[in-house]
Amino acid sequence: MSHCEEVASSGFHQLSITIYIYIAIEGAVLRSSTFLKPNPYIEFSVDDKSPRKTEVSKSTYQPKWNEEFTILVTPYSQLHFRLLDHSTFRKDTLIGEKKISLSQVLSYYNGKLENMEVTFDLMSENKHDSQLCKVGELITIFDGLRINMPNTSSLAINESPCQTQSVCMPFDDIYVHK
Repeated sequence: MSHCEEVASSGFHQLSITIYIYIAIEGAVLRSSTFLKPNPYIEFSVDDKSPRKTEVSKSTYQPKWNEEFTILVTPYSQLHFRLLDHSTFRKDTLIGEKKISLSQVLSYYNGKLENMEVTFDLMSENKHDSQLCKVGELITIFDGLRINMPNTSSLAINESPCQTQSVCMPFDDIYVHK
C-alpha cells in the first residue's frame, strides 16, 4: 500500500448515523419501579469522545427517534451506543449498551456503508450473576462512508451462521438489512 492510500484509509471521514427505533425484548426490566414507564434516550460516542444524544422519549417502552447525526470517524473508530432512562431527580439509569468496531464492519462490507440498516443487540449486566443479557435491539442507518480497504482480509472476523432473514454480518448480535 502506498503512503497516500495509507493516509486516506486512516484519516477522518464523515459518517451519517440515523438512530431510528429501540425494540425492547419481552421480560426486560427497564426500570426498578413498576408503576412508571421509562423516559429513554440514546447516547453514543466515537472513540470515547464527547457523547451525542437523542431527544428523550417520554413514558414509553418502545421509543422511536428518527434522528440523524453526522460524525467524524476513522476506519478504526469504536462506536459506543448506550440506552439510558432519564430521571429528573436522580442520575440517569443505564438500560443497555453496545460497542461496535467500525473496522470489522468496514472490512466485511469492503469499506462501503451506504444506506445500510444496522440492527444490534443492546446488552446489560445481570445484577444477580454478572452475566450479560439482551435487553432489546437498536435499529440504525449507517450512510455516506466509502473507504478504500486494501487489506480487508488481514482483519480476523469470527464467522457465524445467520439466524435471521436479513443479510447478516458475521457477528453474534449485529444484523444488516440492505
